[in-house]
Amino acid sequence: MSREHDSAQEPTEPPGERKLRQSRAEGQVPRSKELVMALQLLAFSFFLLIIGPSAPDSLVQLCRLTLGMHPAEIVDASYMISRLQFSGSVIVGFALPLLAIITVAAIVGSLMTGGLILSLKAARPKWERLNPIAGLKRLMSLQTLAELVKAILKTVVFSLILFLFMRHKLPTMMAAGQQDPRPAIEVLQTLVVNAMVCFSLGFLVIGLLDVPWQIYRHNRQLMMTKQEAKEGHKEEEGSQETKERIKRVRKEQSNRRMLQVVPDADVIITNPDHIAIALRYDPFSKKRQSAPILIAKGSDLIAEKIVEIAKKSGKPVICQPPLARAVFYNVEIDHPIPAGLYTAVARVMAYVYLLNNYLAKRQGEPPSMMDIPIPKQYQHE
Repeated sequence: MSREHDSAQEPTEPPGERKLRQSRAEGQVPRSKELVMALQLLAFSFFLLIIGPSAPDSLVQLCRLTLGMHPAEIVDASYMISRLQFSGSVIVGFALPLLAIITVAAIVGSLMTGGLILSLKAARPKWERLNPIAGLKRLMSLQTLAELVKAILKTVVFSLILFLFMRHKLPTMMAAGQQDPRPAIEVLQTLVVNAMVCFSLGFLVIGLLDVPWQIYRHNRQLMMTKQEAKEGHKEEEGSQETKERIKRVRKEQSNRRMLQVVPDADVIITNPDHIAIALRYDPFSKKRQSAPILIAKGSDLIAEKIVEIAKKSGKPVICQPPLARAVFYNVEIDHPIPAGLYTAVARVMAYVYLLNNYLAKRQGEPPSMMDIPIPKQYQHE
């Protein structure tokens, strides 16, 4: 991603996920044209090997139909149309599979480096490239030097390949000119395959050297200054104030929903001042578990609010600090009471049952509530 950096701040930070996604969306990924070309030439050679047995006969027949014509046939429109149709079918039958296999090779080459990217942004004209000052800077850049070195390397490699190929195959090529069309085409087909393989190997060598450079160059272009990295991190994660505000709003919404179900509780157990929990127990409901469910809990102001709502709703409020702490620290909201606390909660429920009977009849002595022992693994001071 080309951009101007402030000389006072050199890009030293690796790009973040957002910068990488933006780069891919704009179609800017590491690419090696030489690697793609190598695969396309290999695919072309493979295609010639596949059609090898049928290619000479088709080409000989095509040449005879297109080049060998009687004067009387030229003025016959129907005969010329039939020849044109046959020539077109031969050409299309050769060109379409070739185009398909070369396209597949280009896709594979793209997947081997930056992946397959379909982006219209990459095809848009970049008017900043028309800036002559920016153009002069690009001419003096490291990328231009790398491209120059690569061009010199390709010239040397391909000149050497061409020299060696012609040195060994020139007599064969000269002899093919003295042969009949079919064997001459077979020889030329073999020579083309050999030449394509040699040149593709040259492209492959250059491509394997070019891929690491393209990856390094791409990552270098995406490097950010410390300030850019800081701003990018804020955009990705959000500012600390925003996160705290979102967390606070979610907490308030959760508390509001929790307080709405306090009137449905069967008993409220308190610490008495700092902790309050609300339990609901309905052994006859098939939708709920047989164990009591913790439907609300809170400390300090939330605990006071739970107790206030419970009293307005006529729900019993029981002071049992050890049990309140055990449930508060060991059970999550909308979860059942663990088996280790069944006995303690059952004693509270029994007390609530006796208390409700006493309040309904107002006879005898009111029930009393003793401290309930809590298993050691659930105790919390």
